[in-house]
Amino acid sequence: LGTATYDGPEPMKKQTQGFSDAGCTIEALNIAVSSPSTAALKAAFERAHIILASGGNTLYARDRWVKLGIDNMIKQAMQNGTVLCGGSAGGILWFDGGHSD
Repeated sequence: LGTATYDGPEPMKKQTQGFSDAGCTIEALNIAVSSPSTAALKAAFERAHIILASGGNTLYARDRWVKLGIDNMIKQAMQNGTVLCGGSAGGILWFDGGHSD
């Protein structure tokens, strides 16, 4: 989820390089501007073993996730055993609150 970096390709590449080098399949869910169908979003979260959220604009990402219902899909994925990770905003977004500038 590169929402906090507005789905920019360079931040995505930088933040997923380690997973790619380890042989993981990377699937970007670009939702900063586009709005995939609820069915497409649910299917993407069901396929994921790891969900990585980018650092960047915490408030923008959180607002966008809530608008699209992704916050609830992430909770469901976590309850199903999916690993959630990220740095900076990507680490804060999993919680109800956190420090961000």
